[in-house]
Amino acid sequence: MNNVGDKIINIVSFWWKTSWVNICITITITIFVLWIMVMILTGVNIFSPLYMYKTSPHKIVVFDLDETLGSFVELGMFWDSIKNILGSEYTNQDDFNDLMKLFPEFSRPNIIDILKYLVKKRDRKECSKIMIYTNNQGPRSWAQMITEYFDSRIGKKVFDQIIAAFRVRGKSVELCRTSHDKSVDDLIRCTRIPQNTQICFLDDQHHPMMEDNNVYYINVKPYTHSMSYESMANRYYENIHVDMPKKKFETLVVAHMKRYSYTVTLKRKMEQEVDQIISKQIMFHLEDFFKEPANKNKTLKKKKTKKGRTLKNRSKK
Repeated sequence: MNNVGDKIINIVSFWWKTSWVNICITITITIFVLWIMVMILTGVNIFSPLYMYKTSPHKIVVFDLDETLGSFVELGMFWDSIKNILGSEYTNQDDFNDLMKLFPEFSRPNIIDILKYLVKKRDRKECSKIMIYTNNQGPRSWAQMITEYFDSRIGKKVFDQIIAAFRVRGKSVELCRTSHDKSVDDLIRCTRIPQNTQICFLDDQHHPMMEDNNVYYINVKPYTHSMSYESMANRYYENIHVDMPKKKFETLVVAHMKRYSYTVTLKRKMEQEVDQIISKQIMFHLEDFFKEPANKNKTLKKKKTKKGRTLKNRSKK
């Protein structure tokens, strides 16, 4: 009788141990399969010890357009004169790309190298997105043409999204924005990025509502550039085939551009050197952003000293 009891106890004990083993094996296999599915769907190796460091939280870079990426007002006036004088035959996207390459002075110095750096960061999944957040009062197509020019220079799409102005001439343009003031709330609303995203924001203007613990604010010196209308017309004519006499073309361009209330201010060599330094500082702070948490405000401006004009960084308070 005792032998029978012992056998029953042994059977129950074996069944109990076997059930727990099966349960543990099943749970382990299920977790492993789920991990594999996540890696397949996201393309991210979650087994990597660097995974959490690289992906949480996300980092994005947001540029203003005018006087941050470049000085596009006078270039826009010239482009408008070309459309009016020469017509649509001279004004497709390829023509605009040629115009931008013909007048590289209107882009911020070394901006192509800066954008190449950011695209590489995005390719390595160290940067989630690159965006433009602008209050430009021109049509959305103007900003798109500029971004497509940068695409052509880099060899791939640079900007993931353009957040246009809240209103242009009283008409609502960007419906996800709540005001003309740039703010972190509107940026998150328009881009649908996670609340804890770390943002590097570059703008030549100060926007108080963009100051936040998750924002690395680079307040850059406005980049401006001007040329005489005659010089622009002459350079264009010498490089692009125009089916009309040179003098007539120059006269028409100058007359059209004078319709705008714009003052041509030529830049001195020292100011051009400062612009070069500013671009180097921008790259330095972008590299710093990808190393450090956000919550830094940087101002890249000219500042007078006893010895002359120098460029210094100072934290905004």
